[in-house]
Amino acid sequence: MIKTDLAIIGAGPGGYVAALRASQLGIGVVLIESSHLGGVCLNRGCIPTKAMLETAAVAHQARTAATFGVVLNEGLHIDYPAALARRDAVVGRLKNGVRGLLKRGKVRVVPGRASFTGPTTLSVEPVKADIGAGKGVALGEPETIEAERIIVATGSRPSLLPVPGADSDRVIDSDGALALTELPADLLVTGAGAVGCEWSLIFARLGCRVTLVEMLPAVLPREDAEMSGVLAKALEAEGITVHTGTSVRSIDEQGKRLKVELDGDSDGSLAVDFILAAAGRGPDTQGLGIDAVGIATDSKGWIVTDPFQRTNVPSVLAIGDVTGQALLAHAASRQAIVAVEKLAGLDPDPVVVERIPSVTYTHPEVASVGLTEAQAREKGLPVTIGRFPFAANGRALAQGEDVGLIKVVAESRFDRVLGVHMVGPHVGELIAEAVMALDLEVTLDELSSVIRAHPTLSEALGEAALAAAGRALHTA
Repeated sequence: MIKTDLAIIGAGPGGYVAALRASQLGIGVVLIESSHLGGVCLNRGCIPTKAMLETAAVAHQARTAATFGVVLNEGLHIDYPAALARRDAVVGRLKNGVRGLLKRGKVRVVPGRASFTGPTTLSVEPVKADIGAGKGVALGEPETIEAERIIVATGSRPSLLPVPGADSDRVIDSDGALALTELPADLLVTGAGAVGCEWSLIFARLGCRVTLVEMLPAVLPREDAEMSGVLAKALEAEGITVHTGTSVRSIDEQGKRLKVELDGDSDGSLAVDFILAAAGRGPDTQGLGIDAVGIATDSKGWIVTDPFQRTNVPSVLAIGDVTGQALLAHAASRQAIVAVEKLAGLDPDPVVVERIPSVTYTHPEVASVGLTEAQAREKGLPVTIGRFPFAANGRALAQGEDVGLIKVVAESRFDRVLGVHMVGPHVGELIAEAVMALDLEVTLDELSSVIRAHPTLSEALGEAALAAAGRALHTA
């Protein structure tokens, strides 16, 4: 039996960060992982997809190089195996980094699949897990872990496509997309959230014919409507066929092709090599035994927590995707720090969901934090809006990136910033300033008075704040 102060189930961006912070605070910690250090984000999500997006971006730059006066004499060729090798090297380097951090932090990492046997005890079944250098290692026998506190950080998993024929091997999720060793001629992507939009762009820029369908009326349906509209047009300009208000009715496997029937605004059928199902995720709690110890979940199975990530069972906390609060790696990491610091007797501020930024790494990128214009009006708040287009920004024009805008939503009585929404070049980096603005509860005057270097993309945020205050300088 292993006895410890804190046991953490799952070594993703929530779990391993919680372990490192616990070690810093002198808390004895055991980290349990059933697959790979870094979790879905590092191994099958955020990082490998961004590596593939960069490959797709380079391909796009090569095709459009003549616009910048650079003429390529040879035709473009995609060496897909080389792209995959680069992707895997990036993942491997970061995974080794996590491994080194845990080693330096003297965190004990146990490979295995954990399940609750009591409020403070876990049974860990031996499995091969990539937690050490070289080949995965496994426990020889099942292990029992006893801990004063347990943090569940098991993440989420892709939801199944609930239509006839979806059990075909040619219906894949994001894991399956990463596993492809050859580019398909064509594919259908279901679900136009961040995952669906990003994969659509990757495959389209690498030469595939892509159809993207979304059941709701807009791509990125959780984003501000204006941002969604700009992205939809940009995806179509990339050659992607976009159907909103549309769902898959049935799938019929015909040899190496799939015949797909569609319902909604775009009735009809099409034939494709693969279907990539990207229409949502669910909590990864299968086999965890949370019912046995009475851990409360909501109607969809997400673990319910208070603002400090504590469940209804005093000895158990939950962080990250498994709580359903924000299925984002950076949210999991911050929740991890808050949870551990609270356990250590410190006084951290709880995570405010409305201040967690969201980024979609398409072209153009989409980023947001805080309330959309519609959400602010639904709350009955008096709202003022400011916009600034990247078409009027010198740096964006120099880069050939003039599509998009920044939109600031503010409360008109006191000019407090309520939300910032962006679509355009590198807005995933620009959103950090907006997050700080919301955290500090700044006003439009404070946001617009910051001196930003010229020419930079960041100037667009100050200009949007000026526009919201009725003092626009560089746009009508």
